[in-house]
Formats: sequence, C-alpha cells, structure tokens
Amino acid sequence: MTDSQKPDYNNPWCWKCEQHTRFKTIIHTHTSYTGTSKTTQHVCAICGKTVFRPAAVDFAYYGKVGRRCAWIYFAIAISCIMPLINWAIGNGVEDADKLLGVGFTVLVFLVIPWAMLVWASGKYATWKRWAEDRGWQEPPKEKRAWVRR
Repeated sequence: MTDSQKPDYNNPWCWKCEQHTRFKTIIHTHTSYTGTSKTTQHVCAICGKTVFRPAAVDFAYYGKVGRRCAWIYFAIAISCIMPLINWAIGNGVEDADKLLGVGFTVLVFLVIPWAMLVWASGKYATWKRWAEDRGWQEPPKEKRAWVRR
C-alpha cells in the first residue's frame, strides 16, 4: 500500500484524486432583486474538483430524523402525484401538454431526488472502499450520526 493517508470521516475528500487533499474555499456571491446570497464551495487544490466530507454523503450521518424525512417526503410526493397520473391515464394522449406537465412534475419531485440519493450513496461507497483498504472500520450507524455540539 503506497498511500499512507489515514481515512477521516469528517475531513474533505477528493473523489477524483481519491485522497484527503488540501482544498481551496471559493465563495460565490449571487445578487438579485431579492438581495445578496453567498454559497461556499470547497475545491481540490490538485485537480480543481469539488471535495465533500464523507459524512455529508452518508445517510447514517443524518440519523433517524434524516431517514424519516426522506420517507415522509417521498410518501407525500407520491400521494400528491398519483392523482395527476390517474388523471393523465384517464384523459389519454389527446391532452399532450397536460401529460407533459405531469411527466415534468414526476421528474422534479420523484426522479431527481431519488437520483441524488443514489449519487450520494455511490460517493460514500467509493470513500468507504478506499478507507477500508487503509484499515478504517465503519462505526455503527448510531456513532456516525450527527450530534449537536
């Protein structure tokens, strides 16, 4: 094993370089008629890609509350979208504009959030594999959950 880096669950990690690297913090300022907002982005000093803390893409970090919020969100989204889908099936294809609207609603409220969850779990699995190759042992979910300090 040539890489001697010690895995750190809370230290930003570059998924392209596959290591804990130094990073730069970039602050983006957005101004609009409603005011000014700032977003912070951490980018790898080596390759320039965005770095994330592995904890941020681990579902266990958000604990039981995070899992419940996800389940509640999808339950509400599905229960609100089902009448639209039933209406679209009942009206057939002759109302294509409204059917397109239903499809867009399903995409925004179901497919995109689901894809983001799949993306996050893939990111965490990549880091976990890398960390376990270096001797890290994953603590139980309760130990990885966020704790107010």
